Amino acid sequence: MIGIKNRRRIVALLFLGLIVFGGIKLFNNSTEKTIEEVRTIEVRDFNIRNYYEEIDGKIIKVNKDSVKCMNINGEDIWQEAINVDNPVIKRNNNTIAISENRGHDVYVFNQHGIVSKLKTEKPIVKFNINKNGYVAILEEETDSYVLKVYTDKGEKNLEIKNYLIKDGYVMDFDITDDNEMLIIGSVDVSLVTPESKVDLYRLSKTEGNENPLYYSKKLESIIGKIEVLKDDEFIIVTNDSILKFDGYNEKWVEEIIGTIKKIFIGNSNMYLVFGKEYGASLDELLVIDIKNGNTKDNNLGTIQAISYFNGDEDEVFIKSIDSLKSVVVSDINWEKNFQDEIELIRKINSKEYLVVTQNNVKIMKITRKEE
Repeated sequence: MIGIKNRRRIVALLFLGLIVFGGIKLFNNSTEKTIEEVRTIEVRDFNIRNYYEEIDGKIIKVNKDSVKCMNINGEDIWQEAINVDNPVIKRNNNTIAISENRGHDVYVFNQHGIVSKLKTEKPIVKFNINKNGYVAILEEETDSYVLKVYTDKGEKNLEIKNYLIKDGYVMDFDITDDNEMLIIGSVDVSLVTPESKVDLYRLSKTEGNENPLYYSKKLESIIGKIEVLKDDEFIIVTNDSILKFDGYNEKWVEEIIGTIKKIFIGNSNMYLVFGKEYGASLDELLVIDIKNGNTKDNNLGTIQAISYFNGDEDEVFIKSIDSLKSVVVSDINWEKNFQDEIELIRKINSKEYLVVTQNNVKIMKITRKEE
C-alpha cells in the first residue's frame, strides 16, 4: 500500500512531468514555423521614391507621377497618372487616399482603379478615409479651419466652416464605420493649461435637427489620436489615457494606462499600446483585451514600429530598434534577419506576406507545421 508521502511524491512528479512535456511541446510548436522568400517582385529604383501598399491581395505602388496596381507575381493590372510631389498615403480596408501636405488634391483608389479625385481651394493640412471610402479633409484658412466630408462617390456630405478660430489645433479626426459621424479631436493652447475637446458631427440629417453638431466633450488630457473600432464605437488616445466611446449607449469608458507613445488597433477588442510607464523604461508593449478586461505585457525590447497586427490571430510583426533588420512574430517568439532594412509588411493571404525592404519588394511565405 502506498503511503501518503509517497502518493504526494508521485503526484508531484506527474505534475512536473506534465509541465516539462507541455513546455517541450510549446517550444516545439514555437519553432516549427519557417519563412521563405517566394519571389522578388522588383528591385527598387533609387532614383525614384516609390511607396507600397496592399489592398485586396494586390500590391499598390505609388510615386509622384503614378499609381500602379500589380498582382502578387508583379504583373501590372492597371495604372493611373497622379501629380503629387511628396505622396502621403492613407489606407483603410480596400481603399487608399493619396495627397500631400499643403497640396490641393486627394486621389481615392480601390483595387479596381481610381474612384474619385477631390480638389480643394485651400491647402490641405490633414485628411483621412474610413473603411467604406468616405474621405474627411481639413483645409487651412487664414485664421481657422474648414472641414469637409465626401462620400465614397466623391460627393460632398458635410462642410464645417470657421472651425477652431484663434489658438486652436485639430489633432486628429476620423469617420465612423457606419458613415454617420465625424469625430474631431482638437486642443486649445490659449489657456494656461491646454484643454482638449472632442466634437461629434452628424453626417446624415435627422428630421427636426438641422444642427450637425451632435455631441461635445472637454478633456483635461491632450488628444493625440482618434481610432474607429466598429460602427459608431471609437477610442480617443490622450497623453495619459484611453477613452472609449460607445455610441449605441452614448457613454464613455476610461482606462488610465500611463505615458502612451503609440497605439495600434488590432480589431474591435484588442489594442496594442507601447509606452506603458515602468519607472524610466518605456520599452514595454502592452496588449489590452477590452472585451475580457485583460492586459498582457510582452518583453520585446525597445519597439520602433508595429508593421502588422491581427487581434484574432494574435500575430505581430515588429521592427525592433535594437535590430532594424528583424521581424519578430510574437506568437512563436521567432525572428528572421534580412539583409536590408524593412519598411513595410502587409498580409496578402493566409500564408503570404508583402515585405518591402530598402532595396527589394518581396513575397514571403510562412509555413506552419500541422500537428
